[in-house]
Amino acid sequence: MIAISTIIGVLPNRVGEILAFGGPATVLLSFAVVGVVAVAVMEGISEMVITWPIPNPLVEFVRRFVDRDFAVVICVAYWYTWAITFAALISTAGAIAKYWNEGKAAETLVYALCPLLVFFINFNTVKASDGFNINCSFHKLTSRQLFGYIELFGGILKLLIYFMIFVLMLCLRSGAGWIPKPDSMEYITNGFQYRCQVADRKPISTLIGINLAIYPFLGVESVTMTAFEAKNTAELKMPARNISFIVLSVYMVSIVSMLLNVSWTDPLLMIYYGQWTFGDSPTHCPANSPRAENGMRDDVTHLVPVIALDRHDIPYLGGVINACLLYSAFSAANSALFVASRTLYGLGSSIQRDEKSPILRWLSTLANVDSNGVPQRAIFGSMIFGWIPFLSLVDEKGTDKMQDILQSIGTTSCIIVWASQALAFLRYHWWLRKHHTYLKNDYIQFDRWSRTGHMSWLEAAQPWLAWFALVASLTILLVFASAGLWSSNHEARKQLTVKALDQYLGPGLLLVMFIGLKIVKRRWWVRLGDWNQLRDTLRDMDDLVVPNVEEEGVIRQRTSLERHSGSDAMRLSDMESGEHTSR
Repeated sequence: MIAISTIIGVLPNRVGEILAFGGPATVLLSFAVVGVVAVAVMEGISEMVITWPIPNPLVEFVRRFVDRDFAVVICVAYWYTWAITFAALISTAGAIAKYWNEGKAAETLVYALCPLLVFFINFNTVKASDGFNINCSFHKLTSRQLFGYIELFGGILKLLIYFMIFVLMLCLRSGAGWIPKPDSMEYITNGFQYRCQVADRKPISTLIGINLAIYPFLGVESVTMTAFEAKNTAELKMPARNISFIVLSVYMVSIVSMLLNVSWTDPLLMIYYGQWTFGDSPTHCPANSPRAENGMRDDVTHLVPVIALDRHDIPYLGGVINACLLYSAFSAANSALFVASRTLYGLGSSIQRDEKSPILRWLSTLANVDSNGVPQRAIFGSMIFGWIPFLSLVDEKGTDKMQDILQSIGTTSCIIVWASQALAFLRYHWWLRKHHTYLKNDYIQFDRWSRTGHMSWLEAAQPWLAWFALVASLTILLVFASAGLWSSNHEARKQLTVKALDQYLGPGLLLVMFIGLKIVKRRWWVRLGDWNQLRDTLRDMDDLVVPNVEEEGVIRQRTSLERHSGSDAMRLSDMESGEHTSR
């Protein structure tokens, strides 16, 4: 359920933002496209993680099948994605709270209390198993204990919240007996639209919508974070194979019900990047007209189901749903901190304590744990962006843009992680196919072409599905991000130029980091060599699988990034050496 808690946050927030400039059809198409990409990405990830339920799998897959230096970049990118997502969800929670009080008191209270509560939950409930060895790189943090129960019931509650929203939206549409004034408008039939302040053509607004729809799907891959705790492969198959389909189904059903009850021209919808002012016409943009300040603050979030309920004058119910969505944002922030801290913990654990570089020695301390096995420093480090929500309290130009920039970097970083997983699967698949005839006896489980049973629902469509995931991820990242610049409206294009640059800042920084590592380490990509090299890699991956067998009340553990023989540790010290990767 941690994946559900991580993914399902405040979906109506992004739905309303896309609806306001693209119409209902743009919302549906945007989420459908990104959902299909997420499914394609997870098909490859699920097959590999079911084969090897290891800790820190997203980094390890890249390290073994793509490039060691690229794996470091992916680790940093994934940590940043969730560290900034934690801050973004706290910001969203504060905006939701302003439904009851548009002053700064409620907002400030949320920004102060939410991080403290989330920190307390993560700090006191996620503990390592008995027999914790500080030299291990990633240990079984028993989310089955209190944290696990919090995530379990939290995930179920969030699914119930969205089911309740779905039922309420259908009741509004059908005109149930208790509805004061059922709406006769067919809002969902408005199809594709565009606001002249954002785009001058429907296709452009659709591409912008697709780019925005990425954010609600972040975390679909987070099911891998606790894969190594599965008692057996069968226990892991269900969540790994189904999570992307479940999320896509929940999203599409919920979105359709919301679009039935709110017009795309509703002034209470969230304003995309402050591109228009309260009361502006969506279809009439005078040439070269100056962009005025908003008549109402565009950071006041009015969520789509809340707007629908309030438009029908149903007392208190809008506030109840708003409170439920506030909890949803808080729960997602809690899960985001968990994923971020565990990623940072894995990075610190992969570094030797006796490194010559003081920076590397300091990074290694991120793997420190207290007597209960809680990675305190990793949790503190993952809260580094906790100050960002407070920028919303400052009425200064540029503070909101700083938040947008940092969040944009996080979104694009996760898309890069998706692309890296598709690339890792493609190289894994190609390497197996190259030595197909050797996959017998002890290696028969890796024979994708003759084994019975399926590790993913669409396994037969591989590797074409992985190619689609890779190309689609890169297209969204490199092409759709610039869609706002394609408008012929000079004012719209000028304002969205900064937004487009924000989108490319994340990939640019990661590229600089990757090039820097390559210059320093002087290593090539992983060479997909002969059968002996493939066999060694498969054995190494098997050695990383942490046994989850209880013997005499003691859980036996092995490290995730270091073979128990100590001969194949993933250490940044390795990256200091000039050796070339041979596997």
